[in-house]
Amino acid sequence: MNNVMESPKYPKKKIRGTIYYTMDKYHPDYWYTLPVTDRDKVQEFSDTYMFDVNNPRSMQYGATMEQMKAYIKHDLMLIAGGGYTAAHIHNIRFEFKEV
Repeated sequence: MNNVMESPKYPKKKIRGTIYYTMDKYHPDYWYTLPVTDRDKVQEFSDTYMFDVNNPRSMQYGATMEQMKAYIKHDLMLIAGGGYTAAHIHNIRFEFKEV
């Protein structure tokens, strides 16, 4: 077993989420971290999420795929928005893959 946090009795569901988005000039990263040539291009960010949906003692027990995707969307939008809001990201698209 690769992950000490994962019990063989209760395997965790792993989902890789990717967000694709554009940002407006009010985004906190627009002027300071992006090269000028990349400011109007589609940006992307990915992360892998683990859900303990099989463990009856977990708060995530029994979560549906739609609930897990909603959580991932919310989290990725906050990250893409600079950490505190998604107000300055646009043309948002998501991809999900079970890993």
